[in-house]
Amino acid sequence: ICRKNTEPPMQGIWKGKKMTKQEMIREMSQHVKKSLKESGKSVKGSPGYITRQQLADYMAYSDPHSVDWVLSGLERVKKGKHYPITDVAEKIKEGSETRC
Repeated sequence: ICRKNTEPPMQGIWKGKKMTKQEMIREMSQHVKKSLKESGKSVKGSPGYITRQQLADYMAYSDPHSVDWVLSGLERVKKGKHYPITDVAEKIKEGSETRC
């Protein structure tokens, strides 16, 4: 059974925010870049992939498994730990409208 979601499935920094897919991709990329810099890794350009933990941090969830609904069905790359940010943003946009 699918139901119309009246509230975004996100919490924290996203609560009540309506974002376009492009804004979401840009913010997610910036979050990943910041996360990588904090862990001492060099980053050139805009990151195109995000891990489950980075996505959970970005969406303000403490448990990385809270974002499994977003990652379910998406193709994993880079040793099976990374997901394309464009695909993740699309899935979030779909999920914020209707969740099954």
